[in-house]
Amino acid sequence: MVLLQAAPSWDLVITLVFVIGISYGFIILRDRVLVLLLSLYAGTALANTLAGPIQKFFNGDVALLNKLWVESSVSPFAIKMFVFAAAVVLICAKSGLAARRTGVSFFELAAYSFFSVCVGISSVFGFMEPDRLKLFTDSSKMASFIVNHQLLWIIAPFIILALLGGGYSRSSYPPEY
Repeated sequence: MVLLQAAPSWDLVITLVFVIGISYGFIILRDRVLVLLLSLYAGTALANTLAGPIQKFFNGDVALLNKLWVESSVSPFAIKMFVFAAAVVLICAKSGLAARRTGVSFFELAAYSFFSVCVGISSVFGFMEPDRLKLFTDSSKMASFIVNHQLLWIIAPFIILALLGGGYSRSSYPPEY
């Protein structure tokens, strides 16, 4: 008797993240997808920059205002994920852009949505410790593909933006008063 594996593979989980992320991109439309994409870049930069000082604070090496310190064993991955998620949520929430229907092609919206998911997933994999990352890449073909092509995911949205341009026409904006 053959028992089926009870846990889904990581390829299935990554595929579901792609389906949900691309669907979400079509729901929020172009302006918000571009804000999401830029917030992912900003979140990645902030997480990588602030993880060291925050880790020192949580290890008790640095006191806040020379009076408050914490000693805990928070992992660098958890710190990076928290800073990353907080930056993405704050930037997206405070961007001030409303989702408008503009003359955006299906391909353009699909490309921005796809690359937003790629940037987000590759950022999360980039935050992992090398031994933990190796476990994911060994057990998942999609995780391995995403990690091995991380530079592509970072550069491709800029190429798409340069090739497709702004995508706005004068008639897509409301009349000025």
